[in-house]
Amino acid sequence: MSEPIVPVRIDNIFTPEEYSAIYDHVNDVMAKGERDHNDKYYYMTKLTNNGFVAILDPSGFPSIVQEKLQKISAQLIDSPSGVGFLWARYTLDSGDVPTLMPHCDKSEKFVGLYGTVQLNSNIDWDFYVEEEKFEMKNNSSVWFTGTHQIHWRPDKKFNTNDYYDILLAQTHSSLDTNPLPEEHYVTMDHKALDFANRYKDTLLKNGFAKNYSEDGCQ
Repeated sequence: MSEPIVPVRIDNIFTPEEYSAIYDHVNDVMAKGERDHNDKYYYMTKLTNNGFVAILDPSGFPSIVQEKLQKISAQLIDSPSGVGFLWARYTLDSGDVPTLMPHCDKSEKFVGLYGTVQLNSNIDWDFYVEEEKFEMKNNSSVWFTGTHQIHWRPDKKFNTNDYYDILLAQTHSSLDTNPLPEEHYVTMDHKALDFANRYKDTLLKNGFAKNYSEDGCQ
């Protein structure tokens, strides 16, 4: 059975060509939304729970983006399955205040490898894997076991024109044939809530103000 990895930071993850390819597609989607509906986010999904808009379907991005994510994943786990990913922009345009409360991930049914990459942004926003803080910068990434390691971001004040773009990747080892039991997610829900309560009066006051649920897994 696969084991959780030690969280690792990888800087300058995308080459200039790969980085441009990401935003060529993002800008195309935004331009189509402007043309068709006078709304650059029209063809994206608004997720007000976390305060971001997202391109959930990776198929429109050039293949070099997924190839890079697959290459990085193979350096961290054995035989990664096909890497899924999404692009997201934290912004008040989502319809709510951007937050990322302590949680684990349920989108992988096996021990899951996740990577978060900071892309274009006009503000700084730290990323935590449990108690370890990562000070993010443009084109930096953090890779971790999202099904087993609680991850979150502290409160951040977003003004009207502020935005914070990420790429979120996920995969698991194709050699892992043992799906995680439901009891695992119950345990992680409680662990996520413990983390949230630890910082509810300091780093996460705004997150609690958004009606944080006990169900900490996403």
